[in-house]
Amino acid sequence: MTDTVTKPKAKPGVGKRTPDDGLTQSERFIKAAQELGTDDNPERFAERVRKLAKVPPPKGDT
Repeated sequence: MTDTVTKPKAKPGVGKRTPDDGLTQSERFIKAAQELGTDDNPERFAERVRKLAKVPPPKGDT
């Protein structure tokens, strides 16, 4: 009795097409972060924090 192990035909991610935009992986990551508004731009961060800081405190527990 011989047990045969079936191997996957290809490793996950192998043969996966990459974008032909001429950007490196890190440049694509930075671009995606900027589009989502999660980049490390200090001005944008300060703007978002300012918006959060303007929220009035909840009434009642004083």
